Amino acid sequence: MPLIKSEQIDDEHIKNGVQLEIHDQIVVAEKDGDLRHDILLVEDNRQLAIFIELLLKDKYNVTVKNNGQEAWDYLNEAGMTIPQLIISDIMMPKMDGFEFLELIKNNKLYADIGFLFLSARDSKEDILKALRIGVEDYLSKPFLESELL
Repeated sequence: MPLIKSEQIDDEHIKNGVQLEIHDQIVVAEKDGDLRHDILLVEDNRQLAIFIELLLKDKYNVTVKNNGQEAWDYLNEAGMTIPQLIISDIMMPKMDGFEFLELIKNNKLYADIGFLFLSARDSKEDILKALRIGVEDYLSKPFLESELL
């Protein structure tokens, strides 16, 4: 889903059948009814990441990163499309999910991105900590495919 600044909209966009919706000063382009939301998946278990990506790829654009640091670096690349949802594990090398969630929720540019923890850590303390930081939802591993979808 390409993001277009309002000053970039021209006749070419309209000729190509691009429908425009305005959301809080961001114009989202939709062509031929194919609006696919972007998801950033942060998971260090490669096999699980592949499985989750396969579950989601028919309906969403999925980008996979191995840990919070890689995901943070990716978000800060110039020209990167901001995802609508981040799905993240908690236990990861370099930067764990809690640290990553705090960076996201304390940054004006990213604070409104939906954030879902998908983790084997399911103690009440971990869930409460995540909720206090600002996670929108928390799924425990193992999870049901239908629950994630």
